[in-house]
Amino acid sequence: MWKLHLKTISQQRTIVESLCKQSRDKEFDITVILMDEMSNKHSKLPLLVNRPKSISDGDRIGLDLTTVQVAKNQGTHKYINLEYPIIQGITGHDSSYSVSLIMDALTKLDAIPSTIYLILDSCGSNKSFLVFGALGFILSKVPMLEQFILLYPSTGHTHNSCDGHFGVLSKSSMKKDIYDPEEYVQFLESLPSVTQVEKSPTIYEFENLREYIHKPAGLCSNGQIIIARASDGDIHYSSSSTMNASVLFGVEDNRISSRLFTSEFYTSSFSPTIRSAESSQVKLKLESLMRSGKGMLKNENHKRFIDYLDNMGRKDTSDNDPTLTVLKYLESCGVNAGRIPKRPRP
Repeated sequence: MWKLHLKTISQQRTIVESLCKQSRDKEFDITVILMDEMSNKHSKLPLLVNRPKSISDGDRIGLDLTTVQVAKNQGTHKYINLEYPIIQGITGHDSSYSVSLIMDALTKLDAIPSTIYLILDSCGSNKSFLVFGALGFILSKVPMLEQFILLYPSTGHTHNSCDGHFGVLSKSSMKKDIYDPEEYVQFLESLPSVTQVEKSPTIYEFENLREYIHKPAGLCSNGQIIIARASDGDIHYSSSSTMNASVLFGVEDNRISSRLFTSEFYTSSFSPTIRSAESSQVKLKLESLMRSGKGMLKNENHKRFIDYLDNMGRKDTSDNDPTLTVLKYLESCGVNAGRIPKRPRP
């Protein structure tokens, strides 16, 4: 059984690596996106080489760092690494959060392809009916995008490209004293492997979609799930128990697809709202940290914390319509509508 598990992991790694090579080839109209979150063991602030006893681990403020990787012919190791450092506690890390970061990454692509592969772990915020519904809604608003293929490697997969990137980040951070989130952003921006740091991504609320999504038993137990727009314009889903090599060749198989949304749902009548940040509890913890770290944390560090918290979501709620649709958001970021879809070459 263990040998079979190792064989499965090896096969899945080969599939992911092959897809990434296709993503870098302009002849293939696909893009591969990986997303993972680093353990905040290496991003709690202040992050000090020699932390004094007066500042306990519980006093420190967690900074959740999510990396979205895009397989392209640029960047270190041919990945675009987009970093999202968000202070823990100011927004929920749920399915709406995951999809919002994917959306933000889409706005940074040169063009929208016909197929996007998402390589994700199987945590609840990545593998849920709400994720499938939100991606289906995006398909309904972006004409050139035909399908999302979600691949969930088996539990126990070893050292993918995100893990390697996190290893570089954590090792580099251990050599520095970082007191506040702005200093952490500066640290990230100084690394050759980091392409861009987004401190205040737009977080959309998709929760109201949930009641209009079909929820077949067992769908979330599969390792390969396809959300696609059918020829009639409806959004369909299909699945396989594990990822398989058919995704490399774009071959049609005998999987049965079904409608994702109920007949009562109309995409034209739904607009995800922008989620506002909630920083009051974090600010209380910050005051406690300032007392514990008196003499070490300066007023400047305190101000940077406050500014970082206050800026989260400010640009979205003050300048934009709070019911901004996904399509308008993509257009407002200057995203090209996409190139003409074509089938990958075998």
